[in-house]
Amino acid sequence: MADVFISYKSEDRAAAKLFADALTDEGVSVWWDPVLRTGETYDEVIERNLREAALVVVLWSPRSVKSKWVRAEATIGERKGGLMPVLIEACDRPIAFELVQTADLAGWAGDREDLRWADFMADLRNALTTRQAEVRAHTAPPPPDALTIETLFWSSIKDGGDAADFESYLQRYPHGQFSDIARTRLTRSTPSMASAANRPFDENTYVFVSYPTDIAPALLTSVVRELLGRGLSIWLYDPSAYAFTADEKARLRWQQAGGSWEQQTLTAIRNASAVIALVNEYSLQSRFQPREFKLAAQDKKLLPCIIGDLDYKALPPLFRDMHAPKITAAMVGADLGKNRIVMLADDAEALIARSRGRAKSERKRPLAMAILAVLMVVGGLALTALGIWIVLGSSSQSVAALWPFAWPLALVVSGFAPWSLRRWGALSGFATFAVPALLYAGSDFSVATQFGASALVFALWVSPHWTSLNWKIP
Repeated sequence: MADVFISYKSEDRAAAKLFADALTDEGVSVWWDPVLRTGETYDEVIERNLREAALVVVLWSPRSVKSKWVRAEATIGERKGGLMPVLIEACDRPIAFELVQTADLAGWAGDREDLRWADFMADLRNALTTRQAEVRAHTAPPPPDALTIETLFWSSIKDGGDAADFESYLQRYPHGQFSDIARTRLTRSTPSMASAANRPFDENTYVFVSYPTDIAPALLTSVVRELLGRGLSIWLYDPSAYAFTADEKARLRWQQAGGSWEQQTLTAIRNASAVIALVNEYSLQSRFQPREFKLAAQDKKLLPCIIGDLDYKALPPLFRDMHAPKITAAMVGADLGKNRIVMLADDAEALIARSRGRAKSERKRPLAMAILAVLMVVGGLALTALGIWIVLGSSSQSVAALWPFAWPLALVVSGFAPWSLRRWGALSGFATFAVPALLYAGSDFSVATQFGASALVFALWVSPHWTSLNWKIP
């Protein structure tokens, strides 16, 4: 077990690391949440280490005094007789802890020669020696049971109406003893979520969220809840590991048992209106996520977001020309993180609006394509008729008389052809002028010149667009 458990607010992580490193250098074993290993359950590990640590060092700041979690951890430390509070910034401590001796290390930057640090270490070593002696003599207060932190936190929020408190409880205790009540109150306290609660999953307009398996639960649920609060439907791999309410799950879709994992995922991406890609180092090593990114980018519906300590230069070439905001788990409770999540949801809504506009235009496209196809057929028949006329020996005067009609024919065949056939249409239009010019080059110079000059003008008109035209026949 660790000698010291450090309790702090996530925004004070830099200060917590400073204390953890300094205590470790002093020979004191320390536990703080970055020690968590992949696969460990967040709440269980924190509670176990809080109960087992000899002392609890609480870092008080203007941010941590407002945190109900930090207050609960401080209460546990006091109950077990091992609370060592430290003031890292000037603030009013919670009333319950005003009488507890608190070390004033406001502004301390890690200087081990600082007399305040020396006094703190002397007090800590004395408290540690006393605590260890009590444990050996079996006279130390028994550690609080596993539900004490949960109960303390719930007691502090149950009579309030702050949705953020209920979300925070559910993130740590998705299956806790008060989880059902918390979900009910969360839905009631969030008007936008309450109004969206009865809406079913929209198969035609939904957001696919691609995320690594090691994502912080608080980060994923915050992004998803922001989208759900706007009435959007969401597709996730597996929402069972996250604290979503029954009403929220009604607007979610996920992998169905018995189906192909890969096929279900790729189909969901193809049918999605927007794809939010939450990317970290694990994502780039994943076998599947890069494929998801590529497919979404091809359909121009990819919204990347960096969620770890990933350098922009490490991103795949696919992301190089895309803006990718950074939202880490530590930002979730801060204004910066909240603002970036809101902006990410705004981008998703804008992308969905554009996709709806494309869908509307595509509904009109079949009729337009049918008309253009008819025009191309008519143009092709006209060209065939012209060829037969020339081959059967029509007079050059008769062919020259067709010249005024050749221009609209060529324009119809080339300029208004469906995009996938545009190059073939351009060749047909050019042939409208080039064939008569070649056939009459030796017999009627004036007709050949008239059609040859038109062929040259037509070629010059088409050439700037030639490289962008498509040879592929659908």
